[in-house]
Amino acid sequence: MVFTSSKRKKREKNVVSATKARWVIRKQSAQISEEHNYANAGTCNATSSLSLNLPDLNNIVADEEVDDVNADTDDSDDCESKHSGMPWDSGRRVVELGVLANALASCKNCTNPLQLSHATSIKTYGLAAILKVPCSNTNCRFVNNVPTGKQHGKTHIWDVNTKLANALIHAGVGVSQMNSILAALNIPQVQHKLVSKRQTEVGQAVEVVANSSVLECLEEECNATEKETGSKDICVSVDAGWQKRGSGKAYDSMSGHATMIGTRTGKVNARIGLSPGSYTQRLAVLRDLQHRKRKALNTTRAAKRRRLELKAKRLQKSSCQETREGKTYSPEVDVCGEEADLTFIPPPCPSPVRVPVNISSEHVPVYFDLETTGLARTSHITQIAAAAGELHFSCYVFPRIAISSQSASVTGISVRNGIMYHHGKRVDSKSISTAVDMLLDFCQTFQKKIILVGHNVESFDSPILMYALDRCKKLESFTNIVDGFLDTLKFFRIERPGLSSYRQEYLCKNLAGIDYDAHDALSDVLSLQSLINFLNIGLENVNARTASLTSVSAVDFYRYSNVVQSNLPSLQPLIGQKIISCPIAKKIAGSGLQLKHLELAYSRDPVEGIYSLFSEQCGKSVRVSKSRKVTGKIVEYFASLRES
Repeated sequence: MVFTSSKRKKREKNVVSATKARWVIRKQSAQISEEHNYANAGTCNATSSLSLNLPDLNNIVADEEVDDVNADTDDSDDCESKHSGMPWDSGRRVVELGVLANALASCKNCTNPLQLSHATSIKTYGLAAILKVPCSNTNCRFVNNVPTGKQHGKTHIWDVNTKLANALIHAGVGVSQMNSILAALNIPQVQHKLVSKRQTEVGQAVEVVANSSVLECLEEECNATEKETGSKDICVSVDAGWQKRGSGKAYDSMSGHATMIGTRTGKVNARIGLSPGSYTQRLAVLRDLQHRKRKALNTTRAAKRRRLELKAKRLQKSSCQETREGKTYSPEVDVCGEEADLTFIPPPCPSPVRVPVNISSEHVPVYFDLETTGLARTSHITQIAAAAGELHFSCYVFPRIAISSQSASVTGISVRNGIMYHHGKRVDSKSISTAVDMLLDFCQTFQKKIILVGHNVESFDSPILMYALDRCKKLESFTNIVDGFLDTLKFFRIERPGLSSYRQEYLCKNLAGIDYDAHDALSDVLSLQSLINFLNIGLENVNARTASLTSVSAVDFYRYSNVVQSNLPSLQPLIGQKIISCPIAKKIAGSGLQLKHLELAYSRDPVEGIYSLFSEQCGKSVRVSKSRKVTGKIVEYFASLRES
């Protein structure tokens, strides 16, 4: 038996009475009357009553951001929005009863049971929310955060929002349709940004499941085919369709779908008047005003001009696709009686962009130089040297091609009877693979970011080094170790303009008084390092960044030059007859085109074929040129060949 004094009983009675007086529960009939005010038609104008809560339409970023302009937001995974002016019990909510019951079981501070009717405010996170419920104990008054649903992940993502994104993908509807449904139910709308984040989360899982399903069906079809025919070459039935019907001249549908069915297993592989509550009225008025604004903007000259520009781009893109692919889709294409033209003109290769290195004090400058068999960018390396501070190394490389007489006289390196000599003295030589490994190992000893410094390195040493690295299959390893190159020739032209010469020998002698044995790789790097140290030039120099080039850009330029060298010989007939200039020919070759591709484009469309091909959009520029003069000369050339 528990004995309680009369004084304690009186105190508990006062606490209970004070609590009841402080927290007055709103009558259910009053709430229904307020929410469904259409029962008292004519008492007020719903549209005018909500006009004060409408957002400023001039600041609208997206149609689906229907929360107040002054809504509180944070950078968490689920965007938080707080409806200003809306009481916590306004509208309807999606609630997990078990989570809510557990949260209301006790105060986190004093373990006193909480009451939902004591809630003071609410913070909305999509379909989820957190209620602010203070403790009824007057000695505690702790404000508890009561969630309406479960969360997952390290960033505490709400389960209901992730499931909502999954439902939208499954049902094939967008955020606009979903918010219309929520508005009809008088549930707060969800922001487009939140749904986009959750769809990204769900989409990754959906792709994994879809890919595994496709692979499983493909494996089953291959096994069935092999069992019946003894071969894994499967036979399938394929059909496709576009969301926009072709006109016979233009096939510019933005999307389409295809279905592939295995003939053995049959498995498919597809690629592919409302209750006027407060939220309903807010969204209805907002949508109406947005529609009026869009309609007004669409009638302006700028909007019409923009539509015409987009249409012209689509037509040009469609024309270019038809030129590159040929007639692959048209009425009765399979019964036209002509042999199908299945030759495909390659898509454009974008020109490389020169990206400077973001040089900082963390970079270690490694001075390096090469001696080669000749001046061609495909020459073989005969000597490679590098230096950084007191450390340096030098290595002679046995070439696989003959050393030109000019290079032999300049460098003093020669090969006789399979033995390498330097100024008549026999030297120990390594293979190119070993020499490259020595350079990479030397750079890795510093355990920091490396930038290779050399004279005229961008136009000569870098392409030859890229060629050697490519032959050794070590381009990727090089880019992981070396950040880029710094060309001292470009640097001194910017730093010291007006000099009579920028040769390394001249700079060392006239700026630092250094005489050395030129065209010996080790002497070159040591003298260049001494010159930079004597002039006290740091890597943080502004001009140093301008004269630098990232290793990734160097690799891009190397691969682009390979494409040019591969395609340029086929364009010699046009260059020889002065139909096109050498720069235009290099641009055509660099875009992946050969003479046979130009001839094929002319045969498919003698009037606009070559122009459509040359003017194809490639990034921010066109593939070759928009000049009618250039394309006109090429068209005349092919026309004369056809006549003859």
